Amino acid sequence: MILYHVDRSNSLRVGQSVQTSYPPTPTQALAKTLEELYPDGLSRHGISYLVDPDKRMYINTNIEQMFELYRQLYFPDKPSRFQSFFCFVAPEQAIKFYSQNSCWYKGAKILKIDTGDSKIHIGDMDLLKGDTILQCHDNAMRYWSGDLTPASTQEALVALPAKVVDLLTP
Repeated sequence: MILYHVDRSNSLRVGQSVQTSYPPTPTQALAKTLEELYPDGLSRHGISYLVDPDKRMYINTNIEQMFELYRQLYFPDKPSRFQSFFCFVAPEQAIKFYSQNSCWYKGAKILKIDTGDSKIHIGDMDLLKGDTILQCHDNAMRYWSGDLTPASTQEALVALPAKVVDLLTP
């Protein structure tokens, strides 16, 4: 399947295979815990939340952690957000995200991704929020069930590996 990824870090190239990896950890105990939780490694997204979080992003870190726990408890067959690559189903969605987040200013690119036969989950990224635990619970259950809000921003979680096959930047 061909999907579209906004490379905000400008770190991917056409022809590159995107893989999970093991990041360095500060202690042996954390390395062991990481291997127990994610024996296949982490995606770049997973590393940024599990190993090297930005302290200014604590709300996002809490939401990501809660959504991952709900996946593990209720939807273990779905790919982990911490081991996945994030894409959009349609190029128009990627272009809209690119424009709304001023990605052009940061030198980001939109790339075409070949997912091969990787496991994919399509969820509504607009549900990744909640001011209360009850809202987070409801949103996590809806996200992992594949429910879409009327004006949803659909994101495809692609279990790695995936391959960058072309550049689409407008």
